[in-house]
Amino acid sequence: MWRILREAVLVRAAWLLLLGCRWARAVEEEAGDLESGPGGGSTSVRGRGVIRGDGLDGWLRPLGEELRVEAGLGEEEFGGGVGGWNPEGEPGTGVGSRWWTLTPHLELSVLYDDNVFLQPVERSADFVFTAVPGFSAAGGDWERGAGMLENGYLRQGTGTGWLFDYGMAFVNFARFDTQDSVDHDARARAQWEGGRVRGFGEVRFESRGERSTDVATRIASSGQRVRRESLGGTCGAEFLLTGKTSLELELFGLDERRELGVSLREGRVSVFAMHGWSERVRVGVGGALGVVNLEGTGSQVYEQLAARGVYSVSAKTDVELRGALEWRDFGGAQEERLNPVFELGVQWRPWEGLDVGLRAHRRVETSRFDSAENLTRVGVEWTVQKMVRERWRLRLGGLLENGNYERGDGGGGRSERFWSVRAGVGYIFTERAEAEAGWEGRHNASSDSQLGYREQLVEMRLKLRL
Repeated sequence: MWRILREAVLVRAAWLLLLGCRWARAVEEEAGDLESGPGGGSTSVRGRGVIRGDGLDGWLRPLGEELRVEAGLGEEEFGGGVGGWNPEGEPGTGVGSRWWTLTPHLELSVLYDDNVFLQPVERSADFVFTAVPGFSAAGGDWERGAGMLENGYLRQGTGTGWLFDYGMAFVNFARFDTQDSVDHDARARAQWEGGRVRGFGEVRFESRGERSTDVATRIASSGQRVRRESLGGTCGAEFLLTGKTSLELELFGLDERRELGVSLREGRVSVFAMHGWSERVRVGVGGALGVVNLEGTGSQVYEQLAARGVYSVSAKTDVELRGALEWRDFGGAQEERLNPVFELGVQWRPWEGLDVGLRAHRRVETSRFDSAENLTRVGVEWTVQKMVRERWRLRLGGLLENGNYERGDGGGGRSERFWSVRAGVGYIFTERAEAEAGWEGRHNASSDSQLGYREQLVEMRLKLRL
């Protein structure tokens, strides 16, 4: 009870802090952003390593990932929930008006996992039942309808507004009831626009039980779920210098704590200048300075010199490339290291209802347990989604990723190769109800034989907006 009360106070404090600063925009996905990584599960701003979390999150649209849907917003107008607006503009249109909506939602799922503790041998299977009641709220003075949000993010040029989503997950294991947990996920987004300046930001609080092979290695708790609490946020501003050029400033912070004494803090400031080269090409350059502190092991300081490019090949194809040279200082007698990092994304829509995505990346992240150790991840991910007769949603996807742990002093670490294949089908009953089912096969091959594993998951999920 005391844990739940404490978490509720933290959520409320984070929400008040966001409203006070009036800066808001969704955190950009990188590394996971504040969103799940390609394999789902653990959520972070900079990713969580090669090992994935529980369930098919990220594949069967985890709670809150699409706030446009969760907030009860249909393609044309609100669907479900209660709401209203002050018609200061044209009556009935929402243009120039202030509106709000509040939508309770409920998610029920059952997951079969044939390797609950991620063991290389003697695997243990279990059924995991999860109920996630919650609510979503949104408001502002932008135009109502699908035009105000885009993939769950606030669209630029739509005025001042906010979004909030909260879910409490009751997780119950059929066999291993010692792994049961009550998890919390609260996030808020907002933006403010006036003239040539736009303020933006996001805050997210999480408290959840999760698995991690890294925890198993350092703390001798192989495969067991541990409690992770994190509070992270981004705020900044975009200044329109000319009709084609803008300057972006962004501040990021993360405070993450785990059971068994593991905690991490990270802060970063970045500046970017973007220029519209033509109607189809947008390019930019910038830099970032950040610091990562791990309790009891020291800190890392990193600098980035970065570039971006967005190219709309046609009305059906978009290409985006982000790249940077990153210098990391491990401190002490260890040498500073130069690392190239990048992310390439291609989105192709050959015809209506079919979306094909391909992403490749190289990322460098600080180990969650030793500030002198880094994880370099190189991988490629593909996704295919097809809508059939406006109600059926078919999904296919896969991920192949290599991970290498290296120490700043040149000492050896370990290497891992992770791959997964996913398939899913969903059915939309009404604007307020949909069901999804999916399968995923995972395999992690590690240079440490105790950390490799195979796993298969099957999940069914029902989502309701009341």
